[in-house]
Amino acid sequence: MTGSEQDLFEILSNAGAAKSEYMKAIQSVKKQNFAEVESLFKTGDEYLLAAHKVHTKMIQEEAGGSEPKISLLLVHVEDQLMGCESIKIMAKEFIHVYAQLQDLKKEQTVILNKIT
Repeated sequence: MTGSEQDLFEILSNAGAAKSEYMKAIQSVKKQNFAEVESLFKTGDEYLLAAHKVHTKMIQEEAGGSEPKISLLLVHVEDQLMGCESIKIMAKEFIHVYAQLQDLKKEQTVILNKIT
């Protein structure tokens, strides 16, 4: 395995791990486990940062004159990295919506308790 292939697998592994953490965060917020969400997001961000560092290194190598080998693996890795970014954005939105929903449920309970 070449160095660039190892780099690609490192990006793929870290992006996949980050995506898993973001998805776990969505599941945690659905269970109203808001404390766990922050930890999962932090871990996901660490994995994503590791993936981006390798990605940036590869881009810098190409900018320095190294010819990249375009392969199906490279295309797959780029797709997974961008998918991970999208999942992160959507996870943040889901978490925000679930938090608002939780607040509305609490407010509804307070109002119902006052009128019954």
